[in-house]
Amino acid sequence: MNIVRCNHCNWIGSENKLITIVYGDNNDDTYLEEFCPSCQKGDALMDVVYGCNFTLRELGVLADILGSDGLVGNDKRLTERFLGWPVGTGLNEIISWFHRNLDRIEEEK
Repeated sequence: MNIVRCNHCNWIGSENKLITIVYGDNNDDTYLEEFCPSCQKGDALMDVVYGCNFTLRELGVLADILGSDGLVGNDKRLTERFLGWPVGTGLNEIISWFHRNLDRIEEEK
């Protein structure tokens, strides 16, 4: 799952939540445009990975996505990519990453 942030309004979410407009007729001339579902801007979208800095609010959104979108299997491993971690990454590694980011945010206060 690809995670996207809008640098215009600070929306963050999965790529499948973007507004997508397809132009063309399903041949080589087909292209699409993607827009933020919150502010409808398309020029400020960026893919994010675990190396990015996140706010406390964004970490909460990411935790919600991780817990609610079927990304973790019964074996407590990722069933699809998430923030750049490959399929099969253990949940403990990701939870440790969340804790390190929460500690960083607390230190910055």
